Amino acid sequence: MDRANALLDRAGFDRGRPVELWFNAGSGNEAWVEAVGNQLRADLEVDHVLHGTLAPADYLGLIAEQGMTGPFRSGWAADHPSPRSALEPLFSTRALPSAGANASSYGDPAFDALLARANAAPTEEEALAAYAMAEDVVLADVPVIPLFVDVTQSIHSADVEDVVVEAFGGVDAAALREAG
Repeated sequence: MDRANALLDRAGFDRGRPVELWFNAGSGNEAWVEAVGNQLRADLEVDHVLHGTLAPADYLGLIAEQGMTGPFRSGWAADHPSPRSALEPLFSTRALPSAGANASSYGDPAFDALLARANAAPTEEEALAAYAMAEDVVLADVPVIPLFVDVTQSIHSADVEDVVVEAFGGVDAAALREAG
């Protein structure tokens, strides 16, 4: 925590002003957002204010209008098994509000160029290499702080064969066969 405190001080962070933490109402997020706030207070001596009264539609509208005044809860699930499904909508300048889902308002020409290269790549191997480089650009800039990821657990019986777990954690039911 010493390094984090030193970085805040070097950046001129005003510890007298509470950090405003945003989340949508009715979604079960209050407990973990409160825990984040308590950690800020305990470790960095930074107070916090919770903003969690907006209905989901109003909350998303405020994000789109770039009306958040502090860190805010956001979520994303890829709709197909490609790095593009997460990288492009969340971090490209083409997806900035109000045109897309880039709620962090992140933009980097190097990232956009690598994304375009990946999207136009003639082979999957070249695309994946360019997506990995684009991801490295985003990771170096840290425009978002991931706190949670979904984990899927699956079990099956020895009486079942050809169990194939798909990219999003589901089981290919059509491939299942009775063992024996």
